[in-house]
Amino acid sequence: EERQKARETNWMDYLPDTLAEALGEQVQRSSSVAPVDGTGVSDLLVTQTEVADIVLLNKIDILEEDHNADNRVREIESIVKSLNPRAKVIKTKYAAVDNLKDILGAAGGTGVAGAGVVDDHRDYVSASAAITTATAAATSASRVESNDKHQHSHTHSHDVDGAPCMDPDCTDPSHNHHEKSGDSMPATACTDPNCDDPTHTHDHSHIDHDTLSYAGIGSFVYRARRPFHPGRLTAFLRNLPIVRGVPGCNGNGEVSSPSGADKESEINIPSQASESLKCIIRSKGFAWLADSNLAAMYWSHAGSSFEMQCLGRWWATLPREQWPEEAKADILSDFDDTTHNEDNASMSTVGDRRQEVVFIGTRLNDPSVQERIRDTLDQCLLADDEWISYKEQCSNEASLRTTFANPLPTRMLSY
Repeated sequence: EERQKARETNWMDYLPDTLAEALGEQVQRSSSVAPVDGTGVSDLLVTQTEVADIVLLNKIDILEEDHNADNRVREIESIVKSLNPRAKVIKTKYAAVDNLKDILGAAGGTGVAGAGVVDDHRDYVSASAAITTATAAATSASRVESNDKHQHSHTHSHDVDGAPCMDPDCTDPSHNHHEKSGDSMPATACTDPNCDDPTHTHDHSHIDHDTLSYAGIGSFVYRARRPFHPGRLTAFLRNLPIVRGVPGCNGNGEVSSPSGADKESEINIPSQASESLKCIIRSKGFAWLADSNLAAMYWSHAGSSFEMQCLGRWWATLPREQWPEEAKADILSDFDDTTHNEDNASMSTVGDRRQEVVFIGTRLNDPSVQERIRDTLDQCLLADDEWISYKEQCSNEASLRTTFANPLPTRMLSY
């Protein structure tokens, strides 16, 4: 029936206007059109972009006809780089590449296919950190610049002979506070770069903020050194735009609480936080669940699909003589304390056990959106009394599985 409806509908009418909308759009514009076999545009775009070593932005010649072409190109490049920080992006017309060496064997054996989950994860964490740093620097510079311009405008208005003083609190009798009716006009910036007329207003803004996350696609990393309560984490995931891989989410993207859900599995999600969660189109990274003190889990969410995979054991649970010699420095970089002792029953340090999840999505360049997501995830961490209980049972895996039952389906990651 769904296939028949799709055939009878002009699917072109339901295409999003921009790539950002396509990635963020989880609900069809028309309820009568359902995605065939449960897959969506966002899943396809995310998956194909993420596994590419090279991305061709084709038909640039058509886009160049748009009066807003430069911004549109930057938008697409920003999205691609957010989803795949290691990909090489080439703009083409008629899919023509000037030099075949740019695409044939360009990765030199170090591309996506040859990278493991850990290397891939480090790339995403580094890219997210770079975006966060650049955005913070731009915001700070913008504030300084705005303040400078404010002071600059006061200085110029007072220095120009006969120019009216625009400071409403100014009491200097030497300033001109009289404006003839009808002569008062708001000052507009002179755009002539060669103009030296002191009576003109010149805007000294030089920072192009569009180059930083122009498309509204941003990313950040959530970190914590305490386990997630599996039930509360599942409740969190039900509020993401996910329809597959999480109990309680059906094929229509609706959320239903499973029968018998205990109070410990409940979280409070305000309406603003709920809207922020809907902005997430990709999330991935290491997760520590309270049902095991040994298992290193990997969280993978793309579009409307989610999967929790077990990578094996945390390095902290293995004797150091079993660590690969060439990887020891990298392994220890993930420890909260390089002198961590696994035999310490107090668990004052936890080794490489951690939450380190990269979130990518629309509006995630907004610090307030990031904060709402972090606050919601913090509710999923073990409370103090639960943490004490966990530490008391950490040497008994069966006991942890009983105390902190995990409703999420998991599988071992296969290479």
